[in-house]
Amino acid sequence: GVEAFRIGGDEFALVLAEAVEAEAREVIKRIADDVAGPRASFGIASCPDHARDPQGLFRLADQALYEAKRTGSGLEFVA
Repeated sequence: GVEAFRIGGDEFALVLAEAVEAEAREVIKRIADDVAGPRASFGIASCPDHARDPQGLFRLADQALYEAKRTGSGLEFVA
């Protein structure tokens, strides 16, 4: 399932239960195409690859988001 949360201002978090990277990319593509537009930026972290706890996942996804904004790539996965 998918759960969405507003975390402040114009930033939102999505929880994609059991989604693999390809599925996450497809969700982001649909959001960008249908709602957010080309200037939106996204950061993604996954469990258990990057972190196992919600705070760790959020922190890593937030870092990836700011890297996407900084580089202008629009989408960053935690490296």
